[in-house]
Amino acid sequence: MRSARRNGTIPWLVCAGALLWLPGCVTRQVSVERVGHAAACHEAMDSPLTSDRPAGSARLVLRRYGLEEAYRQSPDECLVALWPKALVDGRRDAMFAMAELSYLRARELETRAGRRGDRERARDCYLAAAVSAYLYLFADGIGPLPTAYDRHLRAACDLYNFALGEAFADAEGRVALRPGTRRTPLGEIEIAFARPDMIATLESFEAMFLAHQYVVRGLETRNRVSGIGTPVIAVRRRAPNRLFRQTMGATVLLTCDPPAVGEGVVRNATIRIVTPADPQDIEIGNRTIPVETDQTAAIAYALDDPLVWRIGRQVFRLGRAPVHAGIYPVEPYSPGKIPVLFVHGTMSSPFLWADMWNSLRADPEIRRRYQFWFYFYESSPPLVVSATHLRESIVETVADMDPFGNDPALQQMVVVGHSQGGLLTKLTAADTGEDLIQALTGHRLAELNLSADEEAFVRHYAVFTPMPQVKRLVFISTPHRGSYRASGLIRGLVRRLVQLPANLTQAGTLVTRLRERFAPPVKFSRMPTSIDGMSPANPVLLRLAQIPVAPGIRAHSIIPVKGDAVPPEGKDGVVAYTSAHLDGAESEFVVDDGHSCQGNPLVIEEVRRILLEHAAAER
Repeated sequence: MRSARRNGTIPWLVCAGALLWLPGCVTRQVSVERVGHAAACHEAMDSPLTSDRPAGSARLVLRRYGLEEAYRQSPDECLVALWPKALVDGRRDAMFAMAELSYLRARELETRAGRRGDRERARDCYLAAAVSAYLYLFADGIGPLPTAYDRHLRAACDLYNFALGEAFADAEGRVALRPGTRRTPLGEIEIAFARPDMIATLESFEAMFLAHQYVVRGLETRNRVSGIGTPVIAVRRRAPNRLFRQTMGATVLLTCDPPAVGEGVVRNATIRIVTPADPQDIEIGNRTIPVETDQTAAIAYALDDPLVWRIGRQVFRLGRAPVHAGIYPVEPYSPGKIPVLFVHGTMSSPFLWADMWNSLRADPEIRRRYQFWFYFYESSPPLVVSATHLRESIVETVADMDPFGNDPALQQMVVVGHSQGGLLTKLTAADTGEDLIQALTGHRLAELNLSADEEAFVRHYAVFTPMPQVKRLVFISTPHRGSYRASGLIRGLVRRLVQLPANLTQAGTLVTRLRERFAPPVKFSRMPTSIDGMSPANPVLLRLAQIPVAPGIRAHSIIPVKGDAVPPEGKDGVVAYTSAHLDGAESEFVVDDGHSCQGNPLVIEEVRRILLEHAAAER
């Protein structure tokens, strides 16, 4: 009996011992866990752009080649080992993994602050990521091209765009594009400029910055166009006495060919800059690919100056500006594009057009057909003085840009004026004859018995003819018949506060002499201000309202009216509808808003409609 028990124990001991070894042969238990919507989306959209670990697709490729441990121990050696496999595997996901892992390695090296060598190695890893992403997207011979439904397609575009910028940027985000040899995990890559004239283009910029490193505030929308390439803020050298920095939203692109069979060296790596004047598509193989753009970042960078936002009120009161009055193009002159000239109102500045400018620039057809200019002026002098300066500025700017008159687009200008700026705008397109002189003095010019110099002075500031450069006007909140806010009390206060420019104060001497010769309908003892000019009792303004826009020039009105008022009732807080209404306007758009309505989306859409109509008419 004892022997039987002893004999029966042996098999049990053998089984127990065997059980101890079973875990080494059994795989882990498979299970599923239900998670929330956010967690599921995060796992599905996992990317090195938002995570510090390889995504599931990259881990799959590492596991395929037995490189998981190698990646943990030495990422650099792992990338070198993975590169030739990605070229011959025949499955495109290996090249995508190469892009992901190179990007992660670059970020890891970048976190080692203070070590210049690591920063340079990081830039080279970013370049490897950009090249790998590009090959994943476009190269033949490494597997079927990704379809539009492949979630890696957009992820690869983003990897390319972000990595390419970082590959040529310093720690402050300043981009320096240089040809030459770069040593990367893919081997040496020889980079050349796509066009010889690119050196001159780069030299015209003071600096270039990565647009994606800047958060934009103060503008309602940030307008981006998805595609490939790294959007940059290109800053041109700032001339003295310029109103603001001239910037341009450009895009950096790098194209290349995969290594030849049996080789590992990337071929034909070329870098280029796409500016707004260039086609916004690039041909790669037999495909047309849109270029990624971010125009808003460049606009915001140009406007990021506290001084220029205060300049309107300061100049109105003090009668002098820290910069020259005149026309300021926001981008380099682009032949063949029609100018849109914005004219601001009283105590204002060009920067109140920021949202409209930003939104209009986002429209590809408008961007293709138009260039934007801003007129800045001291808004306290009399209307006719500012209007004369506007006209002179248009002539000067067009002559500077097109001295031989070869660009017909510069003769198709659209002028958009807000408030007082609308009155100036009208005087670019009206034939006044001597009507304004009669309204002011009660006499025709010949009856005033002026000397030759005096008559020349009066004609210069009070006789206007349509300008050949101007073909369309847009009036916004324009007080054609005056502002009900320009009361006697307000005008008196303004006269005490405002210091007119010295040259206008001297011109007041002539005004005084004229006053002594006749009894004009308008009584004045000193040079009037622009607020005087916008009084509903000003006969000059009322006469101007009766003068039509010249034949061949189209005009449009945008009139804000607060609340539920129905025209002809209603006001915008400064101007009544009855004052802003213009007989003969081709269109009139009434919007529920206050006087400063330039940023209203409905107003912007109406200006967009007008510009598209003008562009279609001028084809």
